[in-house]
Amino acid sequence: MQDDLFIKSLSRDLKPRISIVPSQRPLFFWAVATFFILVFGVLWHSMRPDVSDRLSEGSYYFEIFSGLTVGIIAAGSALLTRIPGTRAPLKVIGSSILIWLGSMIWHSLSMKASGLRFDAHDAFACMTSILVFSLLPGLLLFGLVKRGATTQPQLSFALVAIAMTSAAAAFLPLACGNDGLFHLMFGHALPLFILGTVGWFSGRLALRW
Repeated sequence: MQDDLFIKSLSRDLKPRISIVPSQRPLFFWAVATFFILVFGVLWHSMRPDVSDRLSEGSYYFEIFSGLTVGIIAAGSALLTRIPGTRAPLKVIGSSILIWLGSMIWHSLSMKASGLRFDAHDAFACMTSILVFSLLPGLLLFGLVKRGATTQPQLSFALVAIAMTSAAAAFLPLACGNDGLFHLMFGHALPLFILGTVGWFSGRLALRW
């Protein structure tokens, strides 16, 4: 009894402290590695013929950078959840995804592309490209998250899926020549929601201690 009181007296003034510093270096490493992987992937896939003309459009840059922002925020959040007891900024992630979807709408309208011109084959090809491009960044981020001690495996793995898909989808407009709204929503954005859902339901199995 006296030992219990003594231990409580020692820990009475202690407050839990959570440092996010351990997540900063892995995030920087992941972002740099992902950038070079995706640039190589786009060059290997071949860029769209009119990419130089598209780069003069502000909506084109906005779509690319908003997609990269989603990827970086999701990756940073996944790395943050390696620390037990931390919470991911879900509202920030949700807002960034909405901004990214809005950038696709703006880009399609500014390009005056017909949203009704939808080709399922093209959409499936872009989905496949996103999956292939995102494989290495996803495995890298998964390895970094796996080294931690997350108490939210479902959320952590879903964030890994969101980060890898959105980063790959952000680079895809450099290679994809279809600016139709339906194509962008189904071929570029839908993989994020599909893989994010798969990541959520398989997180407990993938990130078991």
